[in-house]
Amino acid sequence: MEPIYSNSCKYTMENLLESSAATMPKWYKPYCYAFCAVFLALAVYGFVKGSLMGILFLIFAAVIVVVYWRKTVASARTVYKHNMEKYGQETETRIFFYDDSIVGKNLQSGTAVTTEYDKVQSIIETQKLFVLKMSINMVILVDKNGFIGDNGADFADFIKGKCPN
Repeated sequence: MEPIYSNSCKYTMENLLESSAATMPKWYKPYCYAFCAVFLALAVYGFVKGSLMGILFLIFAAVIVVVYWRKTVASARTVYKHNMEKYGQETETRIFFYDDSIVGKNLQSGTAVTTEYDKVQSIIETQKLFVLKMSINMVILVDKNGFIGDNGADFADFIKGKCPN
C-alpha cells in the first residue's frame, strides 16, 4: 500500500528550536510576557520617580526573558545532543501518512513506529514545520519543504481532517 504523503525531516538544531518553542505549554509564553511587561512598567515608574527600584525591576524583566529562552534552547539542545551522541549525526526521519496510520522511520537506527491519527493531540504549524503533538510525551516533526513528491501543499487540510482531536 502506497502512502498518501511521504516526508523527510532532519532534526537540525534549527528545527528542534522551532519545535521546542511551538510545544511550550500554552500558558507559558503569555505568562512570561505578562510578568515582563509588569516589571518593565514598574521599572519605568521607578526611573521616573528617581528610585533605584527601577533598576531592580529592569533586571527582573531581563531575567524572565532569559529564563523563557533558556528553557526553549535547553530542551532543543538536550534532544540534539542525545542524537549526536547516539548516532554521530543529526537524526533524519521518513514519515509516511497512510489512510489509517502514520509510520515514522528513524534512518539512523532503522526503527519504525506506527501510530494512529487519533493519538495526535494537536497540530502546530510553524514557519518551517508541522509539529504533531502526541498524547504521550512525543512529537512528530513534518518538514514543510521535505515532502517527497509534489503534493505537500495539500497536507495541512489532510492532517487536520484525519486528526479528530
